[in-house]
Amino acid sequence: MRLALLLFFSCLAISISWGQQAGKQKKNKNLDLQLEECTGSENCTPVKTKVTLDSNWRWTHETGGYQNCYTGNLWDDSLCPDPETCAENCCIDGVDSTDWSGTYGVKTDGKKLSLQFITQGPYSTNIGTRLFLLDPSEDQYHVFKLKNKEFTMDVDLSELPCGLNGAVYFVEMDPDGGASKYPGNEAGAAYGTGYCDAQCPHDIKFMA
Repeated sequence: MRLALLLFFSCLAISISWGQQAGKQKKNKNLDLQLEECTGSENCTPVKTKVTLDSNWRWTHETGGYQNCYTGNLWDDSLCPDPETCAENCCIDGVDSTDWSGTYGVKTDGKKLSLQFITQGPYSTNIGTRLFLLDPSEDQYHVFKLKNKEFTMDVDLSELPCGLNGAVYFVEMDPDGGASKYPGNEAGAAYGTGYCDAQCPHDIKFMA
Protein backbone atom coordinates (compact mmCIF):
# COMPACT_ATOMS: atom_id res chain seq x y z
CA MET A 1 0.00 0.00 0.00
CA ARG A 2 1.27 3.46 -0.90
CA LEU A 3 0.68 5.96 1.85
CA ALA A 4 1.07 9.72 1.80
CA LEU A 5 0.79 11.80 4.94
CA LEU A 6 -1.98 14.34 4.80
CA LEU A 7 -2.50 17.33 7.07
CA PHE A 8 -6.07 18.51 7.02
CA PHE A 9 -8.31 21.36 8.17
CA SER A 10 -11.87 21.34 6.78
CA CYS A 11 -12.98 21.70 3.15
CA LEU A 12 -15.56 23.49 0.97
CA ALA A 13 -16.98 23.77 -2.56
CA ILE A 14 -18.85 21.54 -4.99
CA SER A 15 -18.55 20.13 -8.54
CA ILE A 16 -16.11 18.04 -10.54
CA SER A 17 -14.03 18.28 -13.70
CA TRP A 18 -11.25 16.17 -15.25
CA GLY A 19 -7.52 16.81 -15.75
CA GLN A 20 -5.21 19.40 -14.25
CA GLN A 21 -3.04 21.84 -16.13
CA ALA A 22 -0.37 23.74 -14.19
CA GLY A 23 -0.72 27.53 -14.28
CA LYS A 24 2.18 29.88 -14.94
CA GLN A 25 1.03 33.08 -13.23
CA LYS A 26 2.65 32.23 -9.88
CA LYS A 27 5.82 30.35 -9.03
CA ASN A 28 5.03 27.16 -7.17
CA LYS A 29 7.07 27.34 -3.95
CA ASN A 30 6.64 24.21 -1.84
CA LEU A 31 7.78 24.52 1.77
CA ASP A 32 10.67 22.67 3.40
CA LEU A 33 9.83 20.41 6.35
CA GLN A 34 12.35 18.10 8.01
CA LEU A 35 11.40 14.74 9.48
CA GLU A 36 13.58 12.26 11.33
CA GLU A 37 13.99 8.52 10.87
CA CYS A 38 15.18 6.78 13.99
CA THR A 39 16.60 3.31 14.61
CA GLY A 40 16.85 3.63 18.38
CA SER A 41 16.78 6.08 21.24
CA GLU A 42 18.37 9.36 20.09
CA ASN A 43 19.77 7.62 16.98
CA CYS A 44 18.00 9.64 14.33
CA THR A 45 18.77 10.75 10.77
CA PRO A 46 17.20 13.88 9.23
CA VAL A 47 14.85 13.24 6.30
CA LYS A 48 14.18 16.16 3.96
CA THR A 49 10.63 16.60 2.68
CA LYS A 50 8.52 19.42 1.31
CA VAL A 51 4.92 20.48 1.89
CA THR A 52 2.49 21.11 -0.95
CA LEU A 53 -1.07 22.44 -0.95
CA ASP A 54 -3.94 20.27 -2.19
CA SER A 55 -5.00 21.28 -5.71
CA ASN A 56 -8.55 21.88 -4.49
CA TRP A 57 -7.44 24.97 -2.55
CA ARG A 58 -5.38 26.47 -5.36
CA TRP A 59 -6.33 29.34 -7.63
CA THR A 60 -8.21 27.84 -10.59
CA HIS A 61 -8.21 30.21 -13.55
CA GLU A 62 -8.23 30.53 -17.33
CA THR A 63 -5.14 29.00 -18.94
CA GLY A 64 -2.86 31.82 -20.05
CA GLY A 65 -5.01 34.45 -18.34
CA TYR A 66 -6.36 35.61 -15.00
CA GLN A 67 -10.12 35.02 -15.17
CA ASN A 68 -11.36 32.73 -12.42
CA CYS A 69 -12.79 29.43 -13.58
CA TYR A 70 -14.36 28.82 -10.20
CA THR A 71 -15.83 31.34 -7.76
CA GLY A 72 -17.54 30.45 -4.50
CA ASN A 73 -18.98 27.05 -5.35
CA LEU A 74 -19.77 27.62 -9.04
CA TRP A 75 -17.87 27.08 -12.29
CA ASP A 76 -17.83 29.86 -14.89
CA ASP A 77 -20.17 28.60 -17.63
CA SER A 78 -18.28 30.49 -20.35
CA LEU A 79 -15.07 28.59 -19.56
CA CYS A 80 -16.61 25.40 -18.23
CA PRO A 81 -19.75 24.43 -20.17
CA ASP A 82 -18.76 20.78 -19.65
CA PRO A 83 -15.97 18.89 -17.85
CA GLU A 84 -13.82 18.23 -20.93
CA THR A 85 -13.87 21.87 -22.07
CA CYS A 86 -13.19 23.02 -18.53
CA ALA A 87 -10.08 20.84 -18.33
CA GLU A 88 -8.81 22.43 -21.55
CA ASN A 89 -9.62 26.02 -20.55
CA CYS A 90 -8.60 26.03 -16.89
CA CYS A 91 -5.50 25.41 -14.80
CA ILE A 92 -4.48 25.26 -11.15
CA ASP A 93 -1.73 27.68 -10.23
CA GLY A 94 1.28 27.71 -7.98
CA VAL A 95 1.45 28.90 -4.39
CA ASP A 96 4.25 31.41 -3.86
CA SER A 97 6.00 32.40 -0.64
CA THR A 98 3.56 35.24 0.08
CA ASP A 99 0.45 33.12 -0.50
CA TRP A 100 1.42 30.42 1.97
CA SER A 101 1.01 32.64 5.01
CA GLY A 102 -0.97 35.57 3.59
CA THR A 103 -3.67 33.57 1.80
CA TYR A 104 -3.63 30.09 3.33
CA GLY A 105 -2.37 30.69 6.87
CA VAL A 106 0.44 28.12 6.66
CA LYS A 107 3.84 28.79 8.22
CA THR A 108 6.92 26.67 8.82
CA ASP A 109 10.43 27.17 10.14
CA GLY A 110 11.61 24.02 8.40
CA LYS A 111 11.05 21.73 11.39
CA LYS A 112 7.52 22.53 12.52
CA LEU A 113 4.35 23.61 10.75
CA SER A 114 1.46 25.80 11.86
CA LEU A 115 -1.99 26.05 10.25
CA GLN A 116 -4.72 28.65 10.60
CA PHE A 117 -8.36 27.68 10.09
CA ILE A 118 -9.52 31.06 8.73
CA THR A 119 -7.17 33.42 6.88
CA GLN A 120 -8.23 36.76 5.43
CA GLY A 121 -6.15 37.10 2.28
CA PRO A 122 -5.79 40.06 -0.10
CA TYR A 123 -8.50 38.76 -2.44
CA SER A 124 -10.55 36.26 -0.45
CA THR A 125 -11.14 34.55 2.88
CA ASN A 126 -9.62 31.08 3.01
CA ILE A 127 -11.25 28.37 5.12
CA GLY A 128 -9.06 25.44 6.09
CA THR A 129 -6.22 23.72 4.25
CA ARG A 130 -5.19 20.26 3.13
CA LEU A 131 -1.47 19.58 2.80
CA PHE A 132 0.70 16.70 1.61
CA LEU A 133 4.35 15.78 2.12
CA LEU A 134 6.57 15.60 -0.98
CA ASP A 135 9.95 14.09 -1.67
CA PRO A 136 12.63 16.78 -2.19
CA SER A 137 12.41 16.27 -5.97
CA GLU A 138 8.78 17.47 -5.75
CA ASP A 139 7.83 14.94 -8.45
CA GLN A 140 6.42 12.46 -5.95
CA TYR A 141 4.69 12.42 -2.60
CA HIS A 142 6.73 11.17 0.33
CA VAL A 143 5.75 7.52 0.69
CA PHE A 144 5.85 6.00 4.16
CA LYS A 145 6.71 2.32 4.59
CA LEU A 146 5.41 1.51 8.03
CA LYS A 147 5.69 -2.27 8.27
CA ASN A 148 7.42 -3.14 11.56
CA LYS A 149 7.84 0.57 12.27
CA GLU A 150 6.01 3.25 14.21
CA PHE A 151 5.19 6.86 13.44
CA THR A 152 5.10 9.60 16.06
CA MET A 153 4.57 13.34 15.98
CA ASP A 154 3.65 16.16 18.33
CA VAL A 155 0.45 18.11 17.62
CA ASP A 156 -0.44 21.28 19.52
CA LEU A 157 -4.24 21.69 19.64
CA SER A 158 -4.25 24.21 22.46
CA GLU A 159 -5.49 27.02 20.19
CA LEU A 160 -7.93 24.95 18.11
CA PRO A 161 -11.48 26.24 18.81
CA CYS A 162 -14.30 23.90 19.77
CA GLY A 163 -16.21 22.20 16.98
CA LEU A 164 -13.37 22.03 14.44
CA ASN A 165 -11.78 18.95 12.90
CA GLY A 166 -8.01 19.15 12.91
CA ALA A 167 -6.54 15.88 11.63
CA VAL A 168 -3.30 14.27 10.50
CA TYR A 169 -3.73 10.96 8.68
CA PHE A 170 -2.40 8.62 6.01
CA VAL A 171 -4.19 8.12 2.72
CA GLU A 172 -3.44 5.83 -0.23
CA MET A 173 -2.56 7.85 -3.36
CA ASP A 174 -0.53 7.54 -6.55
CA PRO A 175 2.95 8.77 -5.60
CA ASP A 176 3.07 11.13 -8.61
CA GLY A 177 -0.43 12.48 -7.97
CA GLY A 178 -1.81 10.58 -10.96
CA ALA A 179 0.38 12.32 -13.54
CA SER A 180 1.58 9.12 -15.23
CA LYS A 181 -1.81 7.42 -15.10
CA TYR A 182 -3.88 10.28 -16.50
CA PRO A 183 -2.48 12.18 -19.54
CA GLY A 184 -4.59 15.23 -18.73
CA ASN A 185 -2.87 15.69 -15.38
CA GLU A 186 0.12 17.93 -16.12
CA ALA A 187 0.37 19.35 -12.61
CA GLY A 188 1.09 16.20 -10.59
CA ALA A 189 2.19 15.84 -6.99
CA ALA A 190 3.99 19.21 -6.90
CA TYR A 191 0.58 20.88 -7.23
CA GLY A 192 -1.20 18.57 -4.79
CA THR A 193 -3.22 16.47 -7.23
CA GLY A 194 -4.70 12.98 -6.82
CA TYR A 195 -6.36 13.11 -3.40
CA CYS A 196 -8.64 10.18 -2.70
CA ASP A 197 -10.33 8.75 0.38
CA ALA A 198 -13.11 6.33 1.24
CA GLN A 199 -15.64 9.09 1.89
CA CYS A 200 -15.91 10.05 -1.80
CA PRO A 201 -15.95 13.80 -1.00
CA HIS A 202 -18.13 15.99 -3.20
CA ASP A 203 -15.94 19.07 -2.85
CA ILE A 204 -13.21 17.98 -5.27
CA LYS A 205 -12.96 20.23 -8.34
CA PHE A 206 -10.82 17.93 -10.49
CA MET A 207 -10.76 14.14 -10.71
CA ALA A 208 -7.35 13.00 -11.95
